[in-house]
Amino acid sequence: MAEKYILHMVTPLKHMSPFDVNMAVDAGCDVVITHTDASLGEVSGLVQDAIFSRPPKTGARTGMFFGGKNAVLALDMMAAAKKALVPPFGLSLFADPAGSFTTAAALVACVEKTLRQKKTRDLRGLKVAVFGATGVVGFSAGVIAALEGAKVVLVGYDGIRRVSDAAKDVKARFDVDVIDVHLSSLPNCASQTSEGSDPSAPFFGTAMTVAGHVRAPIQRKWQLGPLVAPRTTS
Repeated sequence: MAEKYILHMVTPLKHMSPFDVNMAVDAGCDVVITHTDASLGEVSGLVQDAIFSRPPKTGARTGMFFGGKNAVLALDMMAAAKKALVPPFGLSLFADPAGSFTTAAALVACVEKTLRQKKTRDLRGLKVAVFGATGVVGFSAGVIAALEGAKVVLVGYDGIRRVSDAAKDVKARFDVDVIDVHLSSLPNCASQTSEGSDPSAPFFGTAMTVAGHVRAPIQRKWQLGPLVAPRTTS
């Protein structure tokens, strides 16, 4: 019998995203199983149940996906899953909570492509404002841009505490500094952050309202992996 592709989809939420399930099935997975209301402490057990029931050579055909709507928790689950592996038994691990890692990566990649084409430069040293930064997509976009060397401003609109906490999470998890600003104080922030900056500095939003004019295909793949900085691969 042919070895089937089995995907375990894990989320801390009450329901697994139907969007993610549809994507998994359309991608060719033979079997898709959802595990909802999962806690960080339960990840190790799920991983070892999955790996010990199949021979090591089948590990790559067994996948575990981490969803939800919290980027940091998804990465923590990835780290716990990796730690639970017992070589030579293994499986394929990946995370994309609320589609945030892939969406944020595409957003930043489009901005970088435009910079290369129009300004012959990259994000390093530029001022970048990410609107809606308390959401999981905005948070992830800010992390990627900051790790690429941009001077990132996280702009929130639903209370200064949430955007401030997001900036602290970025520093604690990825060891990069970002500025947190509430939308009500954005004019003052703009005057402060523009001092000495490149006038071509891009400002992009998670809804791609500014960067959305970019239509060219993305040339680079991005990965936001467990415990490591987002990186590009050619």
